[in-house]
Amino acid sequence: MLVGLLHPDVTFAGRDPAGVVQVWQNHTMNALDHRALLHRELARLLEAGFPVDQAAVTLLARQPKGPRRRVLEALRDGLTGGQTIAGALQPAVSPMEYSLLEASEKGGRVADGFAYLADFFTMRSRTRSQAIAGLIYPLLVLHLAIVPASLMLTFGKGLSGFLPTALGLLGLLYAAGTAAWLGIRWLLARGQHDRATDALLRRLPIVGTWRRAESLSRFCKVLEISLLAGRLPSAAVMLAASAADSALVRAAAERIAAETAAGNPLGPAMAGDPAFPIELADSLTSSEIAGSLEKEAGRWSIYFQSEANQAAQLVATWLPRVVYAVAVAVVIGVVIKFALNYVNMLTGLMPE
Repeated sequence: MLVGLLHPDVTFAGRDPAGVVQVWQNHTMNALDHRALLHRELARLLEAGFPVDQAAVTLLARQPKGPRRRVLEALRDGLTGGQTIAGALQPAVSPMEYSLLEASEKGGRVADGFAYLADFFTMRSRTRSQAIAGLIYPLLVLHLAIVPASLMLTFGKGLSGFLPTALGLLGLLYAAGTAAWLGIRWLLARGQHDRATDALLRRLPIVGTWRRAESLSRFCKVLEISLLAGRLPSAAVMLAASAADSALVRAAAERIAAETAAGNPLGPAMAGDPAFPIELADSLTSSEIAGSLEKEAGRWSIYFQSEANQAAQLVATWLPRVVYAVAVAVVIGVVIKFALNYVNMLTGLMPE
């Protein structure tokens, strides 16, 4: 039942869905849920034949709150000012969203781009919720370890220094967590433009698989969209690379685009490049001969997204376990240190 309540499309029998549900959603959905719902609503309206500007006005008439309202207002105002869809949204969305929507718009399949992003953020939200739920207990243990650690550090000095010491350790814990978070974000951002960093991130266990699979899924999805819109492979590859957020893929795409523009087939041009698995290159080679290149790109997008989802689930499962192991190690270390200090104190009190 709880899963059903958390679904964006939930309704309550006998109640006004535009009232109760809207208020309930605004107070329970996180930022990723809002993003997923926004993209899902835009995809549905565009698939139903609504022009983009009318779709934005229609959704704004429902009086959404928070991030959804800001994005829709940016879309409406930008389109009124003569901007493209992606250009209008650029100030209000992430670089990844902008690049994928820009490529989808140039490929003439904006609804597909919004639908892909809806699925992407839905999965991210589920992974985030699972990870947070799993982290509650180990983080609680880690916080509780501050008490014995502070007592150990102020041992023999009375309680006057306990509170400052505890607050200092708590600040150190939060500073370390913040530094780790900012460092990870910096590395991920650098991997979008620096090939060495991108290659390093790909080699990380589980996390590297997750990032690589998501990148290749976006690449194949935009490749499918662009080819279905009739774009040449050389142009389609560059559009796809812009949505991949990967320095390795972008560098490979520049070379592949030049080769395909010269008349060479796409699949063989990808073969042997470390940015792409050989299975993808072989599959695209045969499908290009059979005249079903865009369909094969779509199938690979689904495959890579499934691989990314599995890796994300592993991250959500193992991250709390790693934090818990660290917390237990800290607690054990504090207990051992405290016991040794106590023994030393008793030894010092014993007459010789």
